[in-house]
Amino acid sequence: MSKSKTFINPSKPPVKDKIINDGSLRENQRFLTTLISNLPGYVYRCHEESGKWFTQFASDGIYELTGYNPEDFLRDGKMSYGLIVHPDDQKIVSNVVK
Repeated sequence: MSKSKTFINPSKPPVKDKIINDGSLRENQRFLTTLISNLPGYVYRCHEESGKWFTQFASDGIYELTGYNPEDFLRDGKMSYGLIVHPDDQKIVSNVVK
């Protein structure tokens, strides 16, 4: 009588699990998109590189507050948060963000 062993490769989940995970991911994305679009104000995500801050994401609500489209704040856009912070507030904002 031979015994067999089943090995599961975690880097290659079964197709069924992948379909469930992809469906869950799409549902989460849909949920977050709806939530963000219904929030007052705006949502953003940025990161710092060599002392400069770059925006990775900005929701549509940024237009109502700044008059600029979200794309204007994305990397290589014409705007940055540093340009819309009043000069008197630059130091305190920099300290709080760090």
